[in-house]
Amino acid sequence: MTDTLTRSIVDTALNVEFGDLPEPSQQMVRFALLDLLACTVAGADDECARVITDWVRDLGGSPHSAILGTPVRAPAAFAALANATAAHALDFDDVSLRMIHPSATLVPALLAVAEREHRTGAELLAAYAAGFEVQARICATINPEHYARGWHTTGTVGVLGTAAGVGRLLGLDADRMTHAIGIAAASAKGIRKNFGTMVKPLHAGHSAMHGVEAAELALRGFTADPEIFDGRNGYLDVFTTPERGDAMRAAFAPGAPMELVVSGIGIKRYACCGALHPALDAMERLTADPRVRPDNVVRIEARMNDLAPSILVHHDATTGLEGKFSLEFSLAVYLLHGRAGLSQYTDEVAADPELIRLMHLVDFVVDESLPVNLAYFASVVTVELADGERRTERVDVQRGYPELPLSLDELTEKVRDCCSPRLAAAAIDRLIGTMSSVEPVPDVAEITRLLSVGAR
Repeated sequence: MTDTLTRSIVDTALNVEFGDLPEPSQQMVRFALLDLLACTVAGADDECARVITDWVRDLGGSPHSAILGTPVRAPAAFAALANATAAHALDFDDVSLRMIHPSATLVPALLAVAEREHRTGAELLAAYAAGFEVQARICATINPEHYARGWHTTGTVGVLGTAAGVGRLLGLDADRMTHAIGIAAASAKGIRKNFGTMVKPLHAGHSAMHGVEAAELALRGFTADPEIFDGRNGYLDVFTTPERGDAMRAAFAPGAPMELVVSGIGIKRYACCGALHPALDAMERLTADPRVRPDNVVRIEARMNDLAPSILVHHDATTGLEGKFSLEFSLAVYLLHGRAGLSQYTDEVAADPELIRLMHLVDFVVDESLPVNLAYFASVVTVELADGERRTERVDVQRGYPELPLSLDELTEKVRDCCSPRLAAAAIDRLIGTMSSVEPVPDVAEITRLLSVGAR
């Protein structure tokens, strides 16, 4: 095969090694896996996840893989669909700083196939690293322009990384991995108009399912264009511009730095769109002053960059799901409840007259001096009190990003909050212990048993 961009991506997928990461980056991946499993269990009770699970159950097929947080089992591709939709349903799952939700597509697909194939924890981590690097390096070179045009990278890029990760798990050689990437490109899709609806998490579900499909079809000899990233009408030409080719070749060149080291994974503290998190961190700081309380605030001003309005599209949110993409809702709910967790983004909370009143106090201001910098959304929040005093906080990097990582205690608190409605306490304890050191796990089925058999 000629030296093409497609081949460079394939070589990266085949040669990335989890063991080459420094220990802090390895621990970050273990945290991300634990966090994603917890988000999936929590999301299993969301309406969109229930619909998908019911549909998958009615389809039938070989019960190879668990649908987490439920007693249902399904073929690996369909389990990946259901679990990835659940993982992203609450928008509580992690983010790559290159503007994609990496684990929501990767982990459900890898887990479903690894359970069926009885792969080890070490093999799971190696496949995750391969899939993450493909996703993040592509995103690093096509964003923010690709995202700003309305594409949702979890759908348009996630499927490629998932195919690479599953292909690595299945032991594809270079030729078959090339075809897996080409097959996956046929399923690259997802537009941001659907943010705030059930379709957004379905983007993750489709990426997981079609990533499994692509790798398994390639394993069976199915073929695609072997230069899917190259030339006219290739992936690069369609989804971005050919001028991005040089930057992408550099990202996938031998010896290029690993994105798991240079950008990493951000774990969420709040159950909403990541673009909201700096503003919520600012509100957390402001409400540390006891005078900043609902009955004493008369106005809230929030300044964000000029990409934010195309993401935070619901200015008068009437449901919890819309609230996840509403600056007005999120700042109001934090001021009212002192948190922005799972129990805040509900239809019942959205109907609270006091919340609605506070939402109307929020003024969303576009500040062109604030940079557009991939998944960083610097925010300046000002509250005006009844006596005329104004308090301001600016946050450039939210808690949970690699620069300000969560502690193990903070993560395990989130895991327990996500899992306790569906899993027994003993199963949650075992899950936390198992995922703290994934490599020695002899069979990934041991992990899925903790998350399915114990469901109630």
